[in-house]
Order: sequence, then C-alpha cells, then structure tokens
Amino acid sequence: MYVGDSGSGLLCPIGDQWILAGILSVVAKTTLDKVPQRPSMLVRASAYTDWMKQKMSEDVTCSNNNTRCKGLSGQSSCKSSFMQCKKRE
Repeated sequence: MYVGDSGSGLLCPIGDQWILAGILSVVAKTTLDKVPQRPSMLVRASAYTDWMKQKMSEDVTCSNNNTRCKGLSGQSSCKSSFMQCKKRE
C-alpha cells in the first residue's frame, strides 16, 4: 500500500468468492525505499454497505460536450464520461 492507493479495496477469498473486506482510508508515508513510516488504516467495508448500495442505485446523467477529447469530456482537461457523471435532479 502506497501513497495514492486510498480508496483501494482489501479483497479476501471466502470459499470460491472474493469479498470486499476493507477500504484503504489512510496510506502510510513511505521512505524512498518504500518502507512504511507508520501503519496504513483500513475501514470495515461492511459498515458502509447500505451507503454503497444507495450510491450505486442512484440515477445519473453523463455528458460528452468536448469533441476534441474523442470519447472523453471535460472543460480544461479531458475526463472519461464515467468521471463526468452528475446526479440526476
């Protein structure tokens, strides 16, 4: 786990399935040789199950209003349409 990995999942094999057990919340700072200077922190994914289900079920609209990006959109930089989605009012 390195700086920039925040939001990554901790997956654990349970039987023949992989289960999301934790979400990386705070990443340890590392030295130049990638040795952690302090522990990283994970949050229990099951504590946020209801919130994740709600967010995944919300309707969204996406736009692609920047033709120079060819399949991508954005004002000052190109972003995938996935990153450009907004909650539908």
